[in-house]
Amino acid sequence: MKERNASKAPARPEDAKILVRLAVTPPRPVRCSIDGRQDPVAARAESSLAGLPEDLLRRFQAAVRHTHSRINAVVLELPAEHLEELKSHLRKRKISFEEVQPVYPQPAFRV
Repeated sequence: MKERNASKAPARPEDAKILVRLAVTPPRPVRCSIDGRQDPVAARAESSLAGLPEDLLRRFQAAVRHTHSRINAVVLELPAEHLEELKSHLRKRKISFEEVQPVYPQPAFRV
């Protein structure tokens, strides 16, 4: 009898990439808010118009998760092993950023 592979998880845990997020304030204003999961091409184009170099994103395998016009930020998601080097390149270009912390909602208070 043939065994079925029930999960699509990597065979070894070290093969799984840990992804981290970084909120970047681009050099130019973000004109519109876009969810990168719904329209990755538009989100990447908007981040490029806001001044984030396309080659830099490609080099560090960074995906644009969101662009936010209200707070003028672009949220990038990238493999953890590239984070420090990307931060170094952003500092050299005087582009500010901050690491995104996960938000856990509080359970509803019941009376």
